[in-house]
Amino acid sequence: MNIWHISSKAASKLALWRINETEFRVTRFDAATPLLTSPSYILLDKLFEPVLSQMKEQVSWQPAVIHEPLRQIEWSNFNDLKINTQLEVKAINKLDASGFKIWVYGGKHVFLSEPAKEAFETIANGTLQFTPAPAFFKSIK
Repeated sequence: MNIWHISSKAASKLALWRINETEFRVTRFDAATPLLTSPSYILLDKLFEPVLSQMKEQVSWQPAVIHEPLRQIEWSNFNDLKINTQLEVKAINKLDASGFKIWVYGGKHVFLSEPAKEAFETIANGTLQFTPAPAFFKSIK
């Protein structure tokens, strides 16, 4: 079983509030990382669209814009993801992790199959961190 938890290497305290379906407003400022998650959103840099395109049955996305009005900053390089495949910890050993697969756990934790992880790694250029699923679940107990 090769399932990987994906997160940004750089820690960020950036907090966002969803304004509408495509726009977010910064409520706590920090640097934006390629992957931003909370229970109400999963935002991923648009650079990863070619990989997402290979998983269209499992994930959908739309462009998202983040506004920071105080500093007059706007980030428009993100997609808001809706991942249709839920990861169940009890069933993790029975998952088909062949090919390009993506799952979500707890509404904000993103997991990838080995081929998807490798494609993400190529694009990420060292900005993302990949943790084997068993190690991730041990760390949150």
